[in-house]
Amino acid sequence: MLNVTVAIKADKKRVKRFYKQQAYSASFLGDDVCYLLVDATDQIIASVIVSYQHQCPFLHALVVAKPYRNQGIASKLLQHCQQQHRTITCFAKRDLRGFYLRHGFVVCASGHIDNSLSSRYARYVIKQPDLLIFAYG
Repeated sequence: MLNVTVAIKADKKRVKRFYKQQAYSASFLGDDVCYLLVDATDQIIASVIVSYQHQCPFLHALVVAKPYRNQGIASKLLQHCQQQHRTITCFAKRDLRGFYLRHGFVVCASGHIDNSLSSRYARYVIKQPDLLIFAYG
């Protein structure tokens, strides 16, 4: 059985290495909580970061290692985040819409989120025009 754990400072290098191995560019934004799922050999198989932007939990970098995809692991991590944070905002590609809607998120406009997140979204959407804003809670 896989249990979600909270990464500690000593995990930071291996978390960054995990993202690099998955060809995903992730960074810690400052006031972050990183949740991990590890296998029996203590290797990271999935990770997600929740950063606080002006008291608003911002979920990003939800990544599952390729051999473990389509097994409900992303759902498990997301549900854990929902239990830990009353509200969550995230940006995701349009093809993930069904995933987030199934987990109680709604699509919202940039005018309905914190200004700091709205300006971040405006920067991101230039490079990724299919990006949507999802809000929970």
